[in-house]
Amino acid sequence: MNTSSTITPPSHQENRLAALDGLRAIAILMVMALHMSSVLPGDVEAELMAGMPRFFAWFILNGWAGLHLFFILSGFLITQQLLPMADMDKDARKAHVRRFYKRRFFRIAPAYYFVVTLITILMLMSVPAQTPEFWDVLRQYGVHLLFLHDIFEASGLEVQVFWTLGTEVKFYILAPFLMIGLLALRRDMALGGIMALMFFLLLIKIAVYHFAGPAQDSHAFFLAYRQPFYMALDSLIGGVLCAFMWRDDRVRPMIERPAISAALFWGGMMVTLFCLGLIRPHVVPDGGGLTYFAHTFHFTLMAFGFVLVTLGALAGAIGTGFLSWRGFHGIALVSYSLYLLHCLLLRVALDSAFWLLGDAAGNGALLWGASSLILFIYTLVPAVLMYRYIEKPMILWSKH
Repeated sequence: MNTSSTITPPSHQENRLAALDGLRAIAILMVMALHMSSVLPGDVEAELMAGMPRFFAWFILNGWAGLHLFFILSGFLITQQLLPMADMDKDARKAHVRRFYKRRFFRIAPAYYFVVTLITILMLMSVPAQTPEFWDVLRQYGVHLLFLHDIFEASGLEVQVFWTLGTEVKFYILAPFLMIGLLALRRDMALGGIMALMFFLLLIKIAVYHFAGPAQDSHAFFLAYRQPFYMALDSLIGGVLCAFMWRDDRVRPMIERPAISAALFWGGMMVTLFCLGLIRPHVVPDGGGLTYFAHTFHFTLMAFGFVLVTLGALAGAIGTGFLSWRGFHGIALVSYSLYLLHCLLLRVALDSAFWLLGDAAGNGALLWGASSLILFIYTLVPAVLMYRYIEKPMILWSKH
């Protein structure tokens, strides 16, 4: 068993959390911008490309990558919470795992259940009682309460985006067992095992492509290549890799060298910008014409890029000071509530942008920009309230 983890000084801890807050804020803004584009009228890709270079249009439409950045950060932080098991006996580990499950459940479930219940009530009010549609809404409600919506298809954008929580919960369940196995290995073998797991997950993507073939449209792509737990797990495992590298007293000093940390962060940025701006998005209406790379290696390469970015940010690479901006900290604090609530306000934000812009709303890029800003403003107030009165009290209670 390896017990050579390094205790992080408080000042480094604060810098690390500030950097991760910056990445988390960027991630939620990317997701909100993507979802805002999804309700624009007409051919979204053409509308955006008419008002901006293709690189920026594709960057917006590839905003799904923000979810994978969330996964990287989640994998890192969850592993950090479980690493103390390295120094515990069997009974102490069991108690630690029980506390872990309690805290994770009450971290995400109360606010999520509140929003899902609200959406269900609104959906039930829009369909006649005792009809097949009525019972389908109730079925979906049950599926979502059990966090199985990454397995069973959900209808409507308002609930479809919650597939990520199904993936997160399954990772929470498996994480303690994964950690126990990894902590039983020598540190070099543990790192090798994590990398081998990421490679195995890539092989699964390749196998799915060869058996299922290319997706015929964006919805089919989502169901086969994005939503399943095993297709999204590589980013969470990438976060595990970050945590194990950061705790290794041989690897971490190398990461913290200014030249290496800068190479990691900015090299990772180059990888992610390539994936975001130069690969055709799968969320465009037809979803066709996607390459073999887009079906398979794209997600793994994105996870790899985010691993580099995260490690560089943790080490305080040159040029990463912007991640510690106080505004990013505020956005990160309510990012979960922003994620849960923003899809409820997409249409309202779009209608407001139409009213505000008037004739200028014919410019798709301008309409997207205005509606995205309005969406953020509209969502921020209820997100702050939900954090204050649901998230935060449950987080504090779960620690007792």
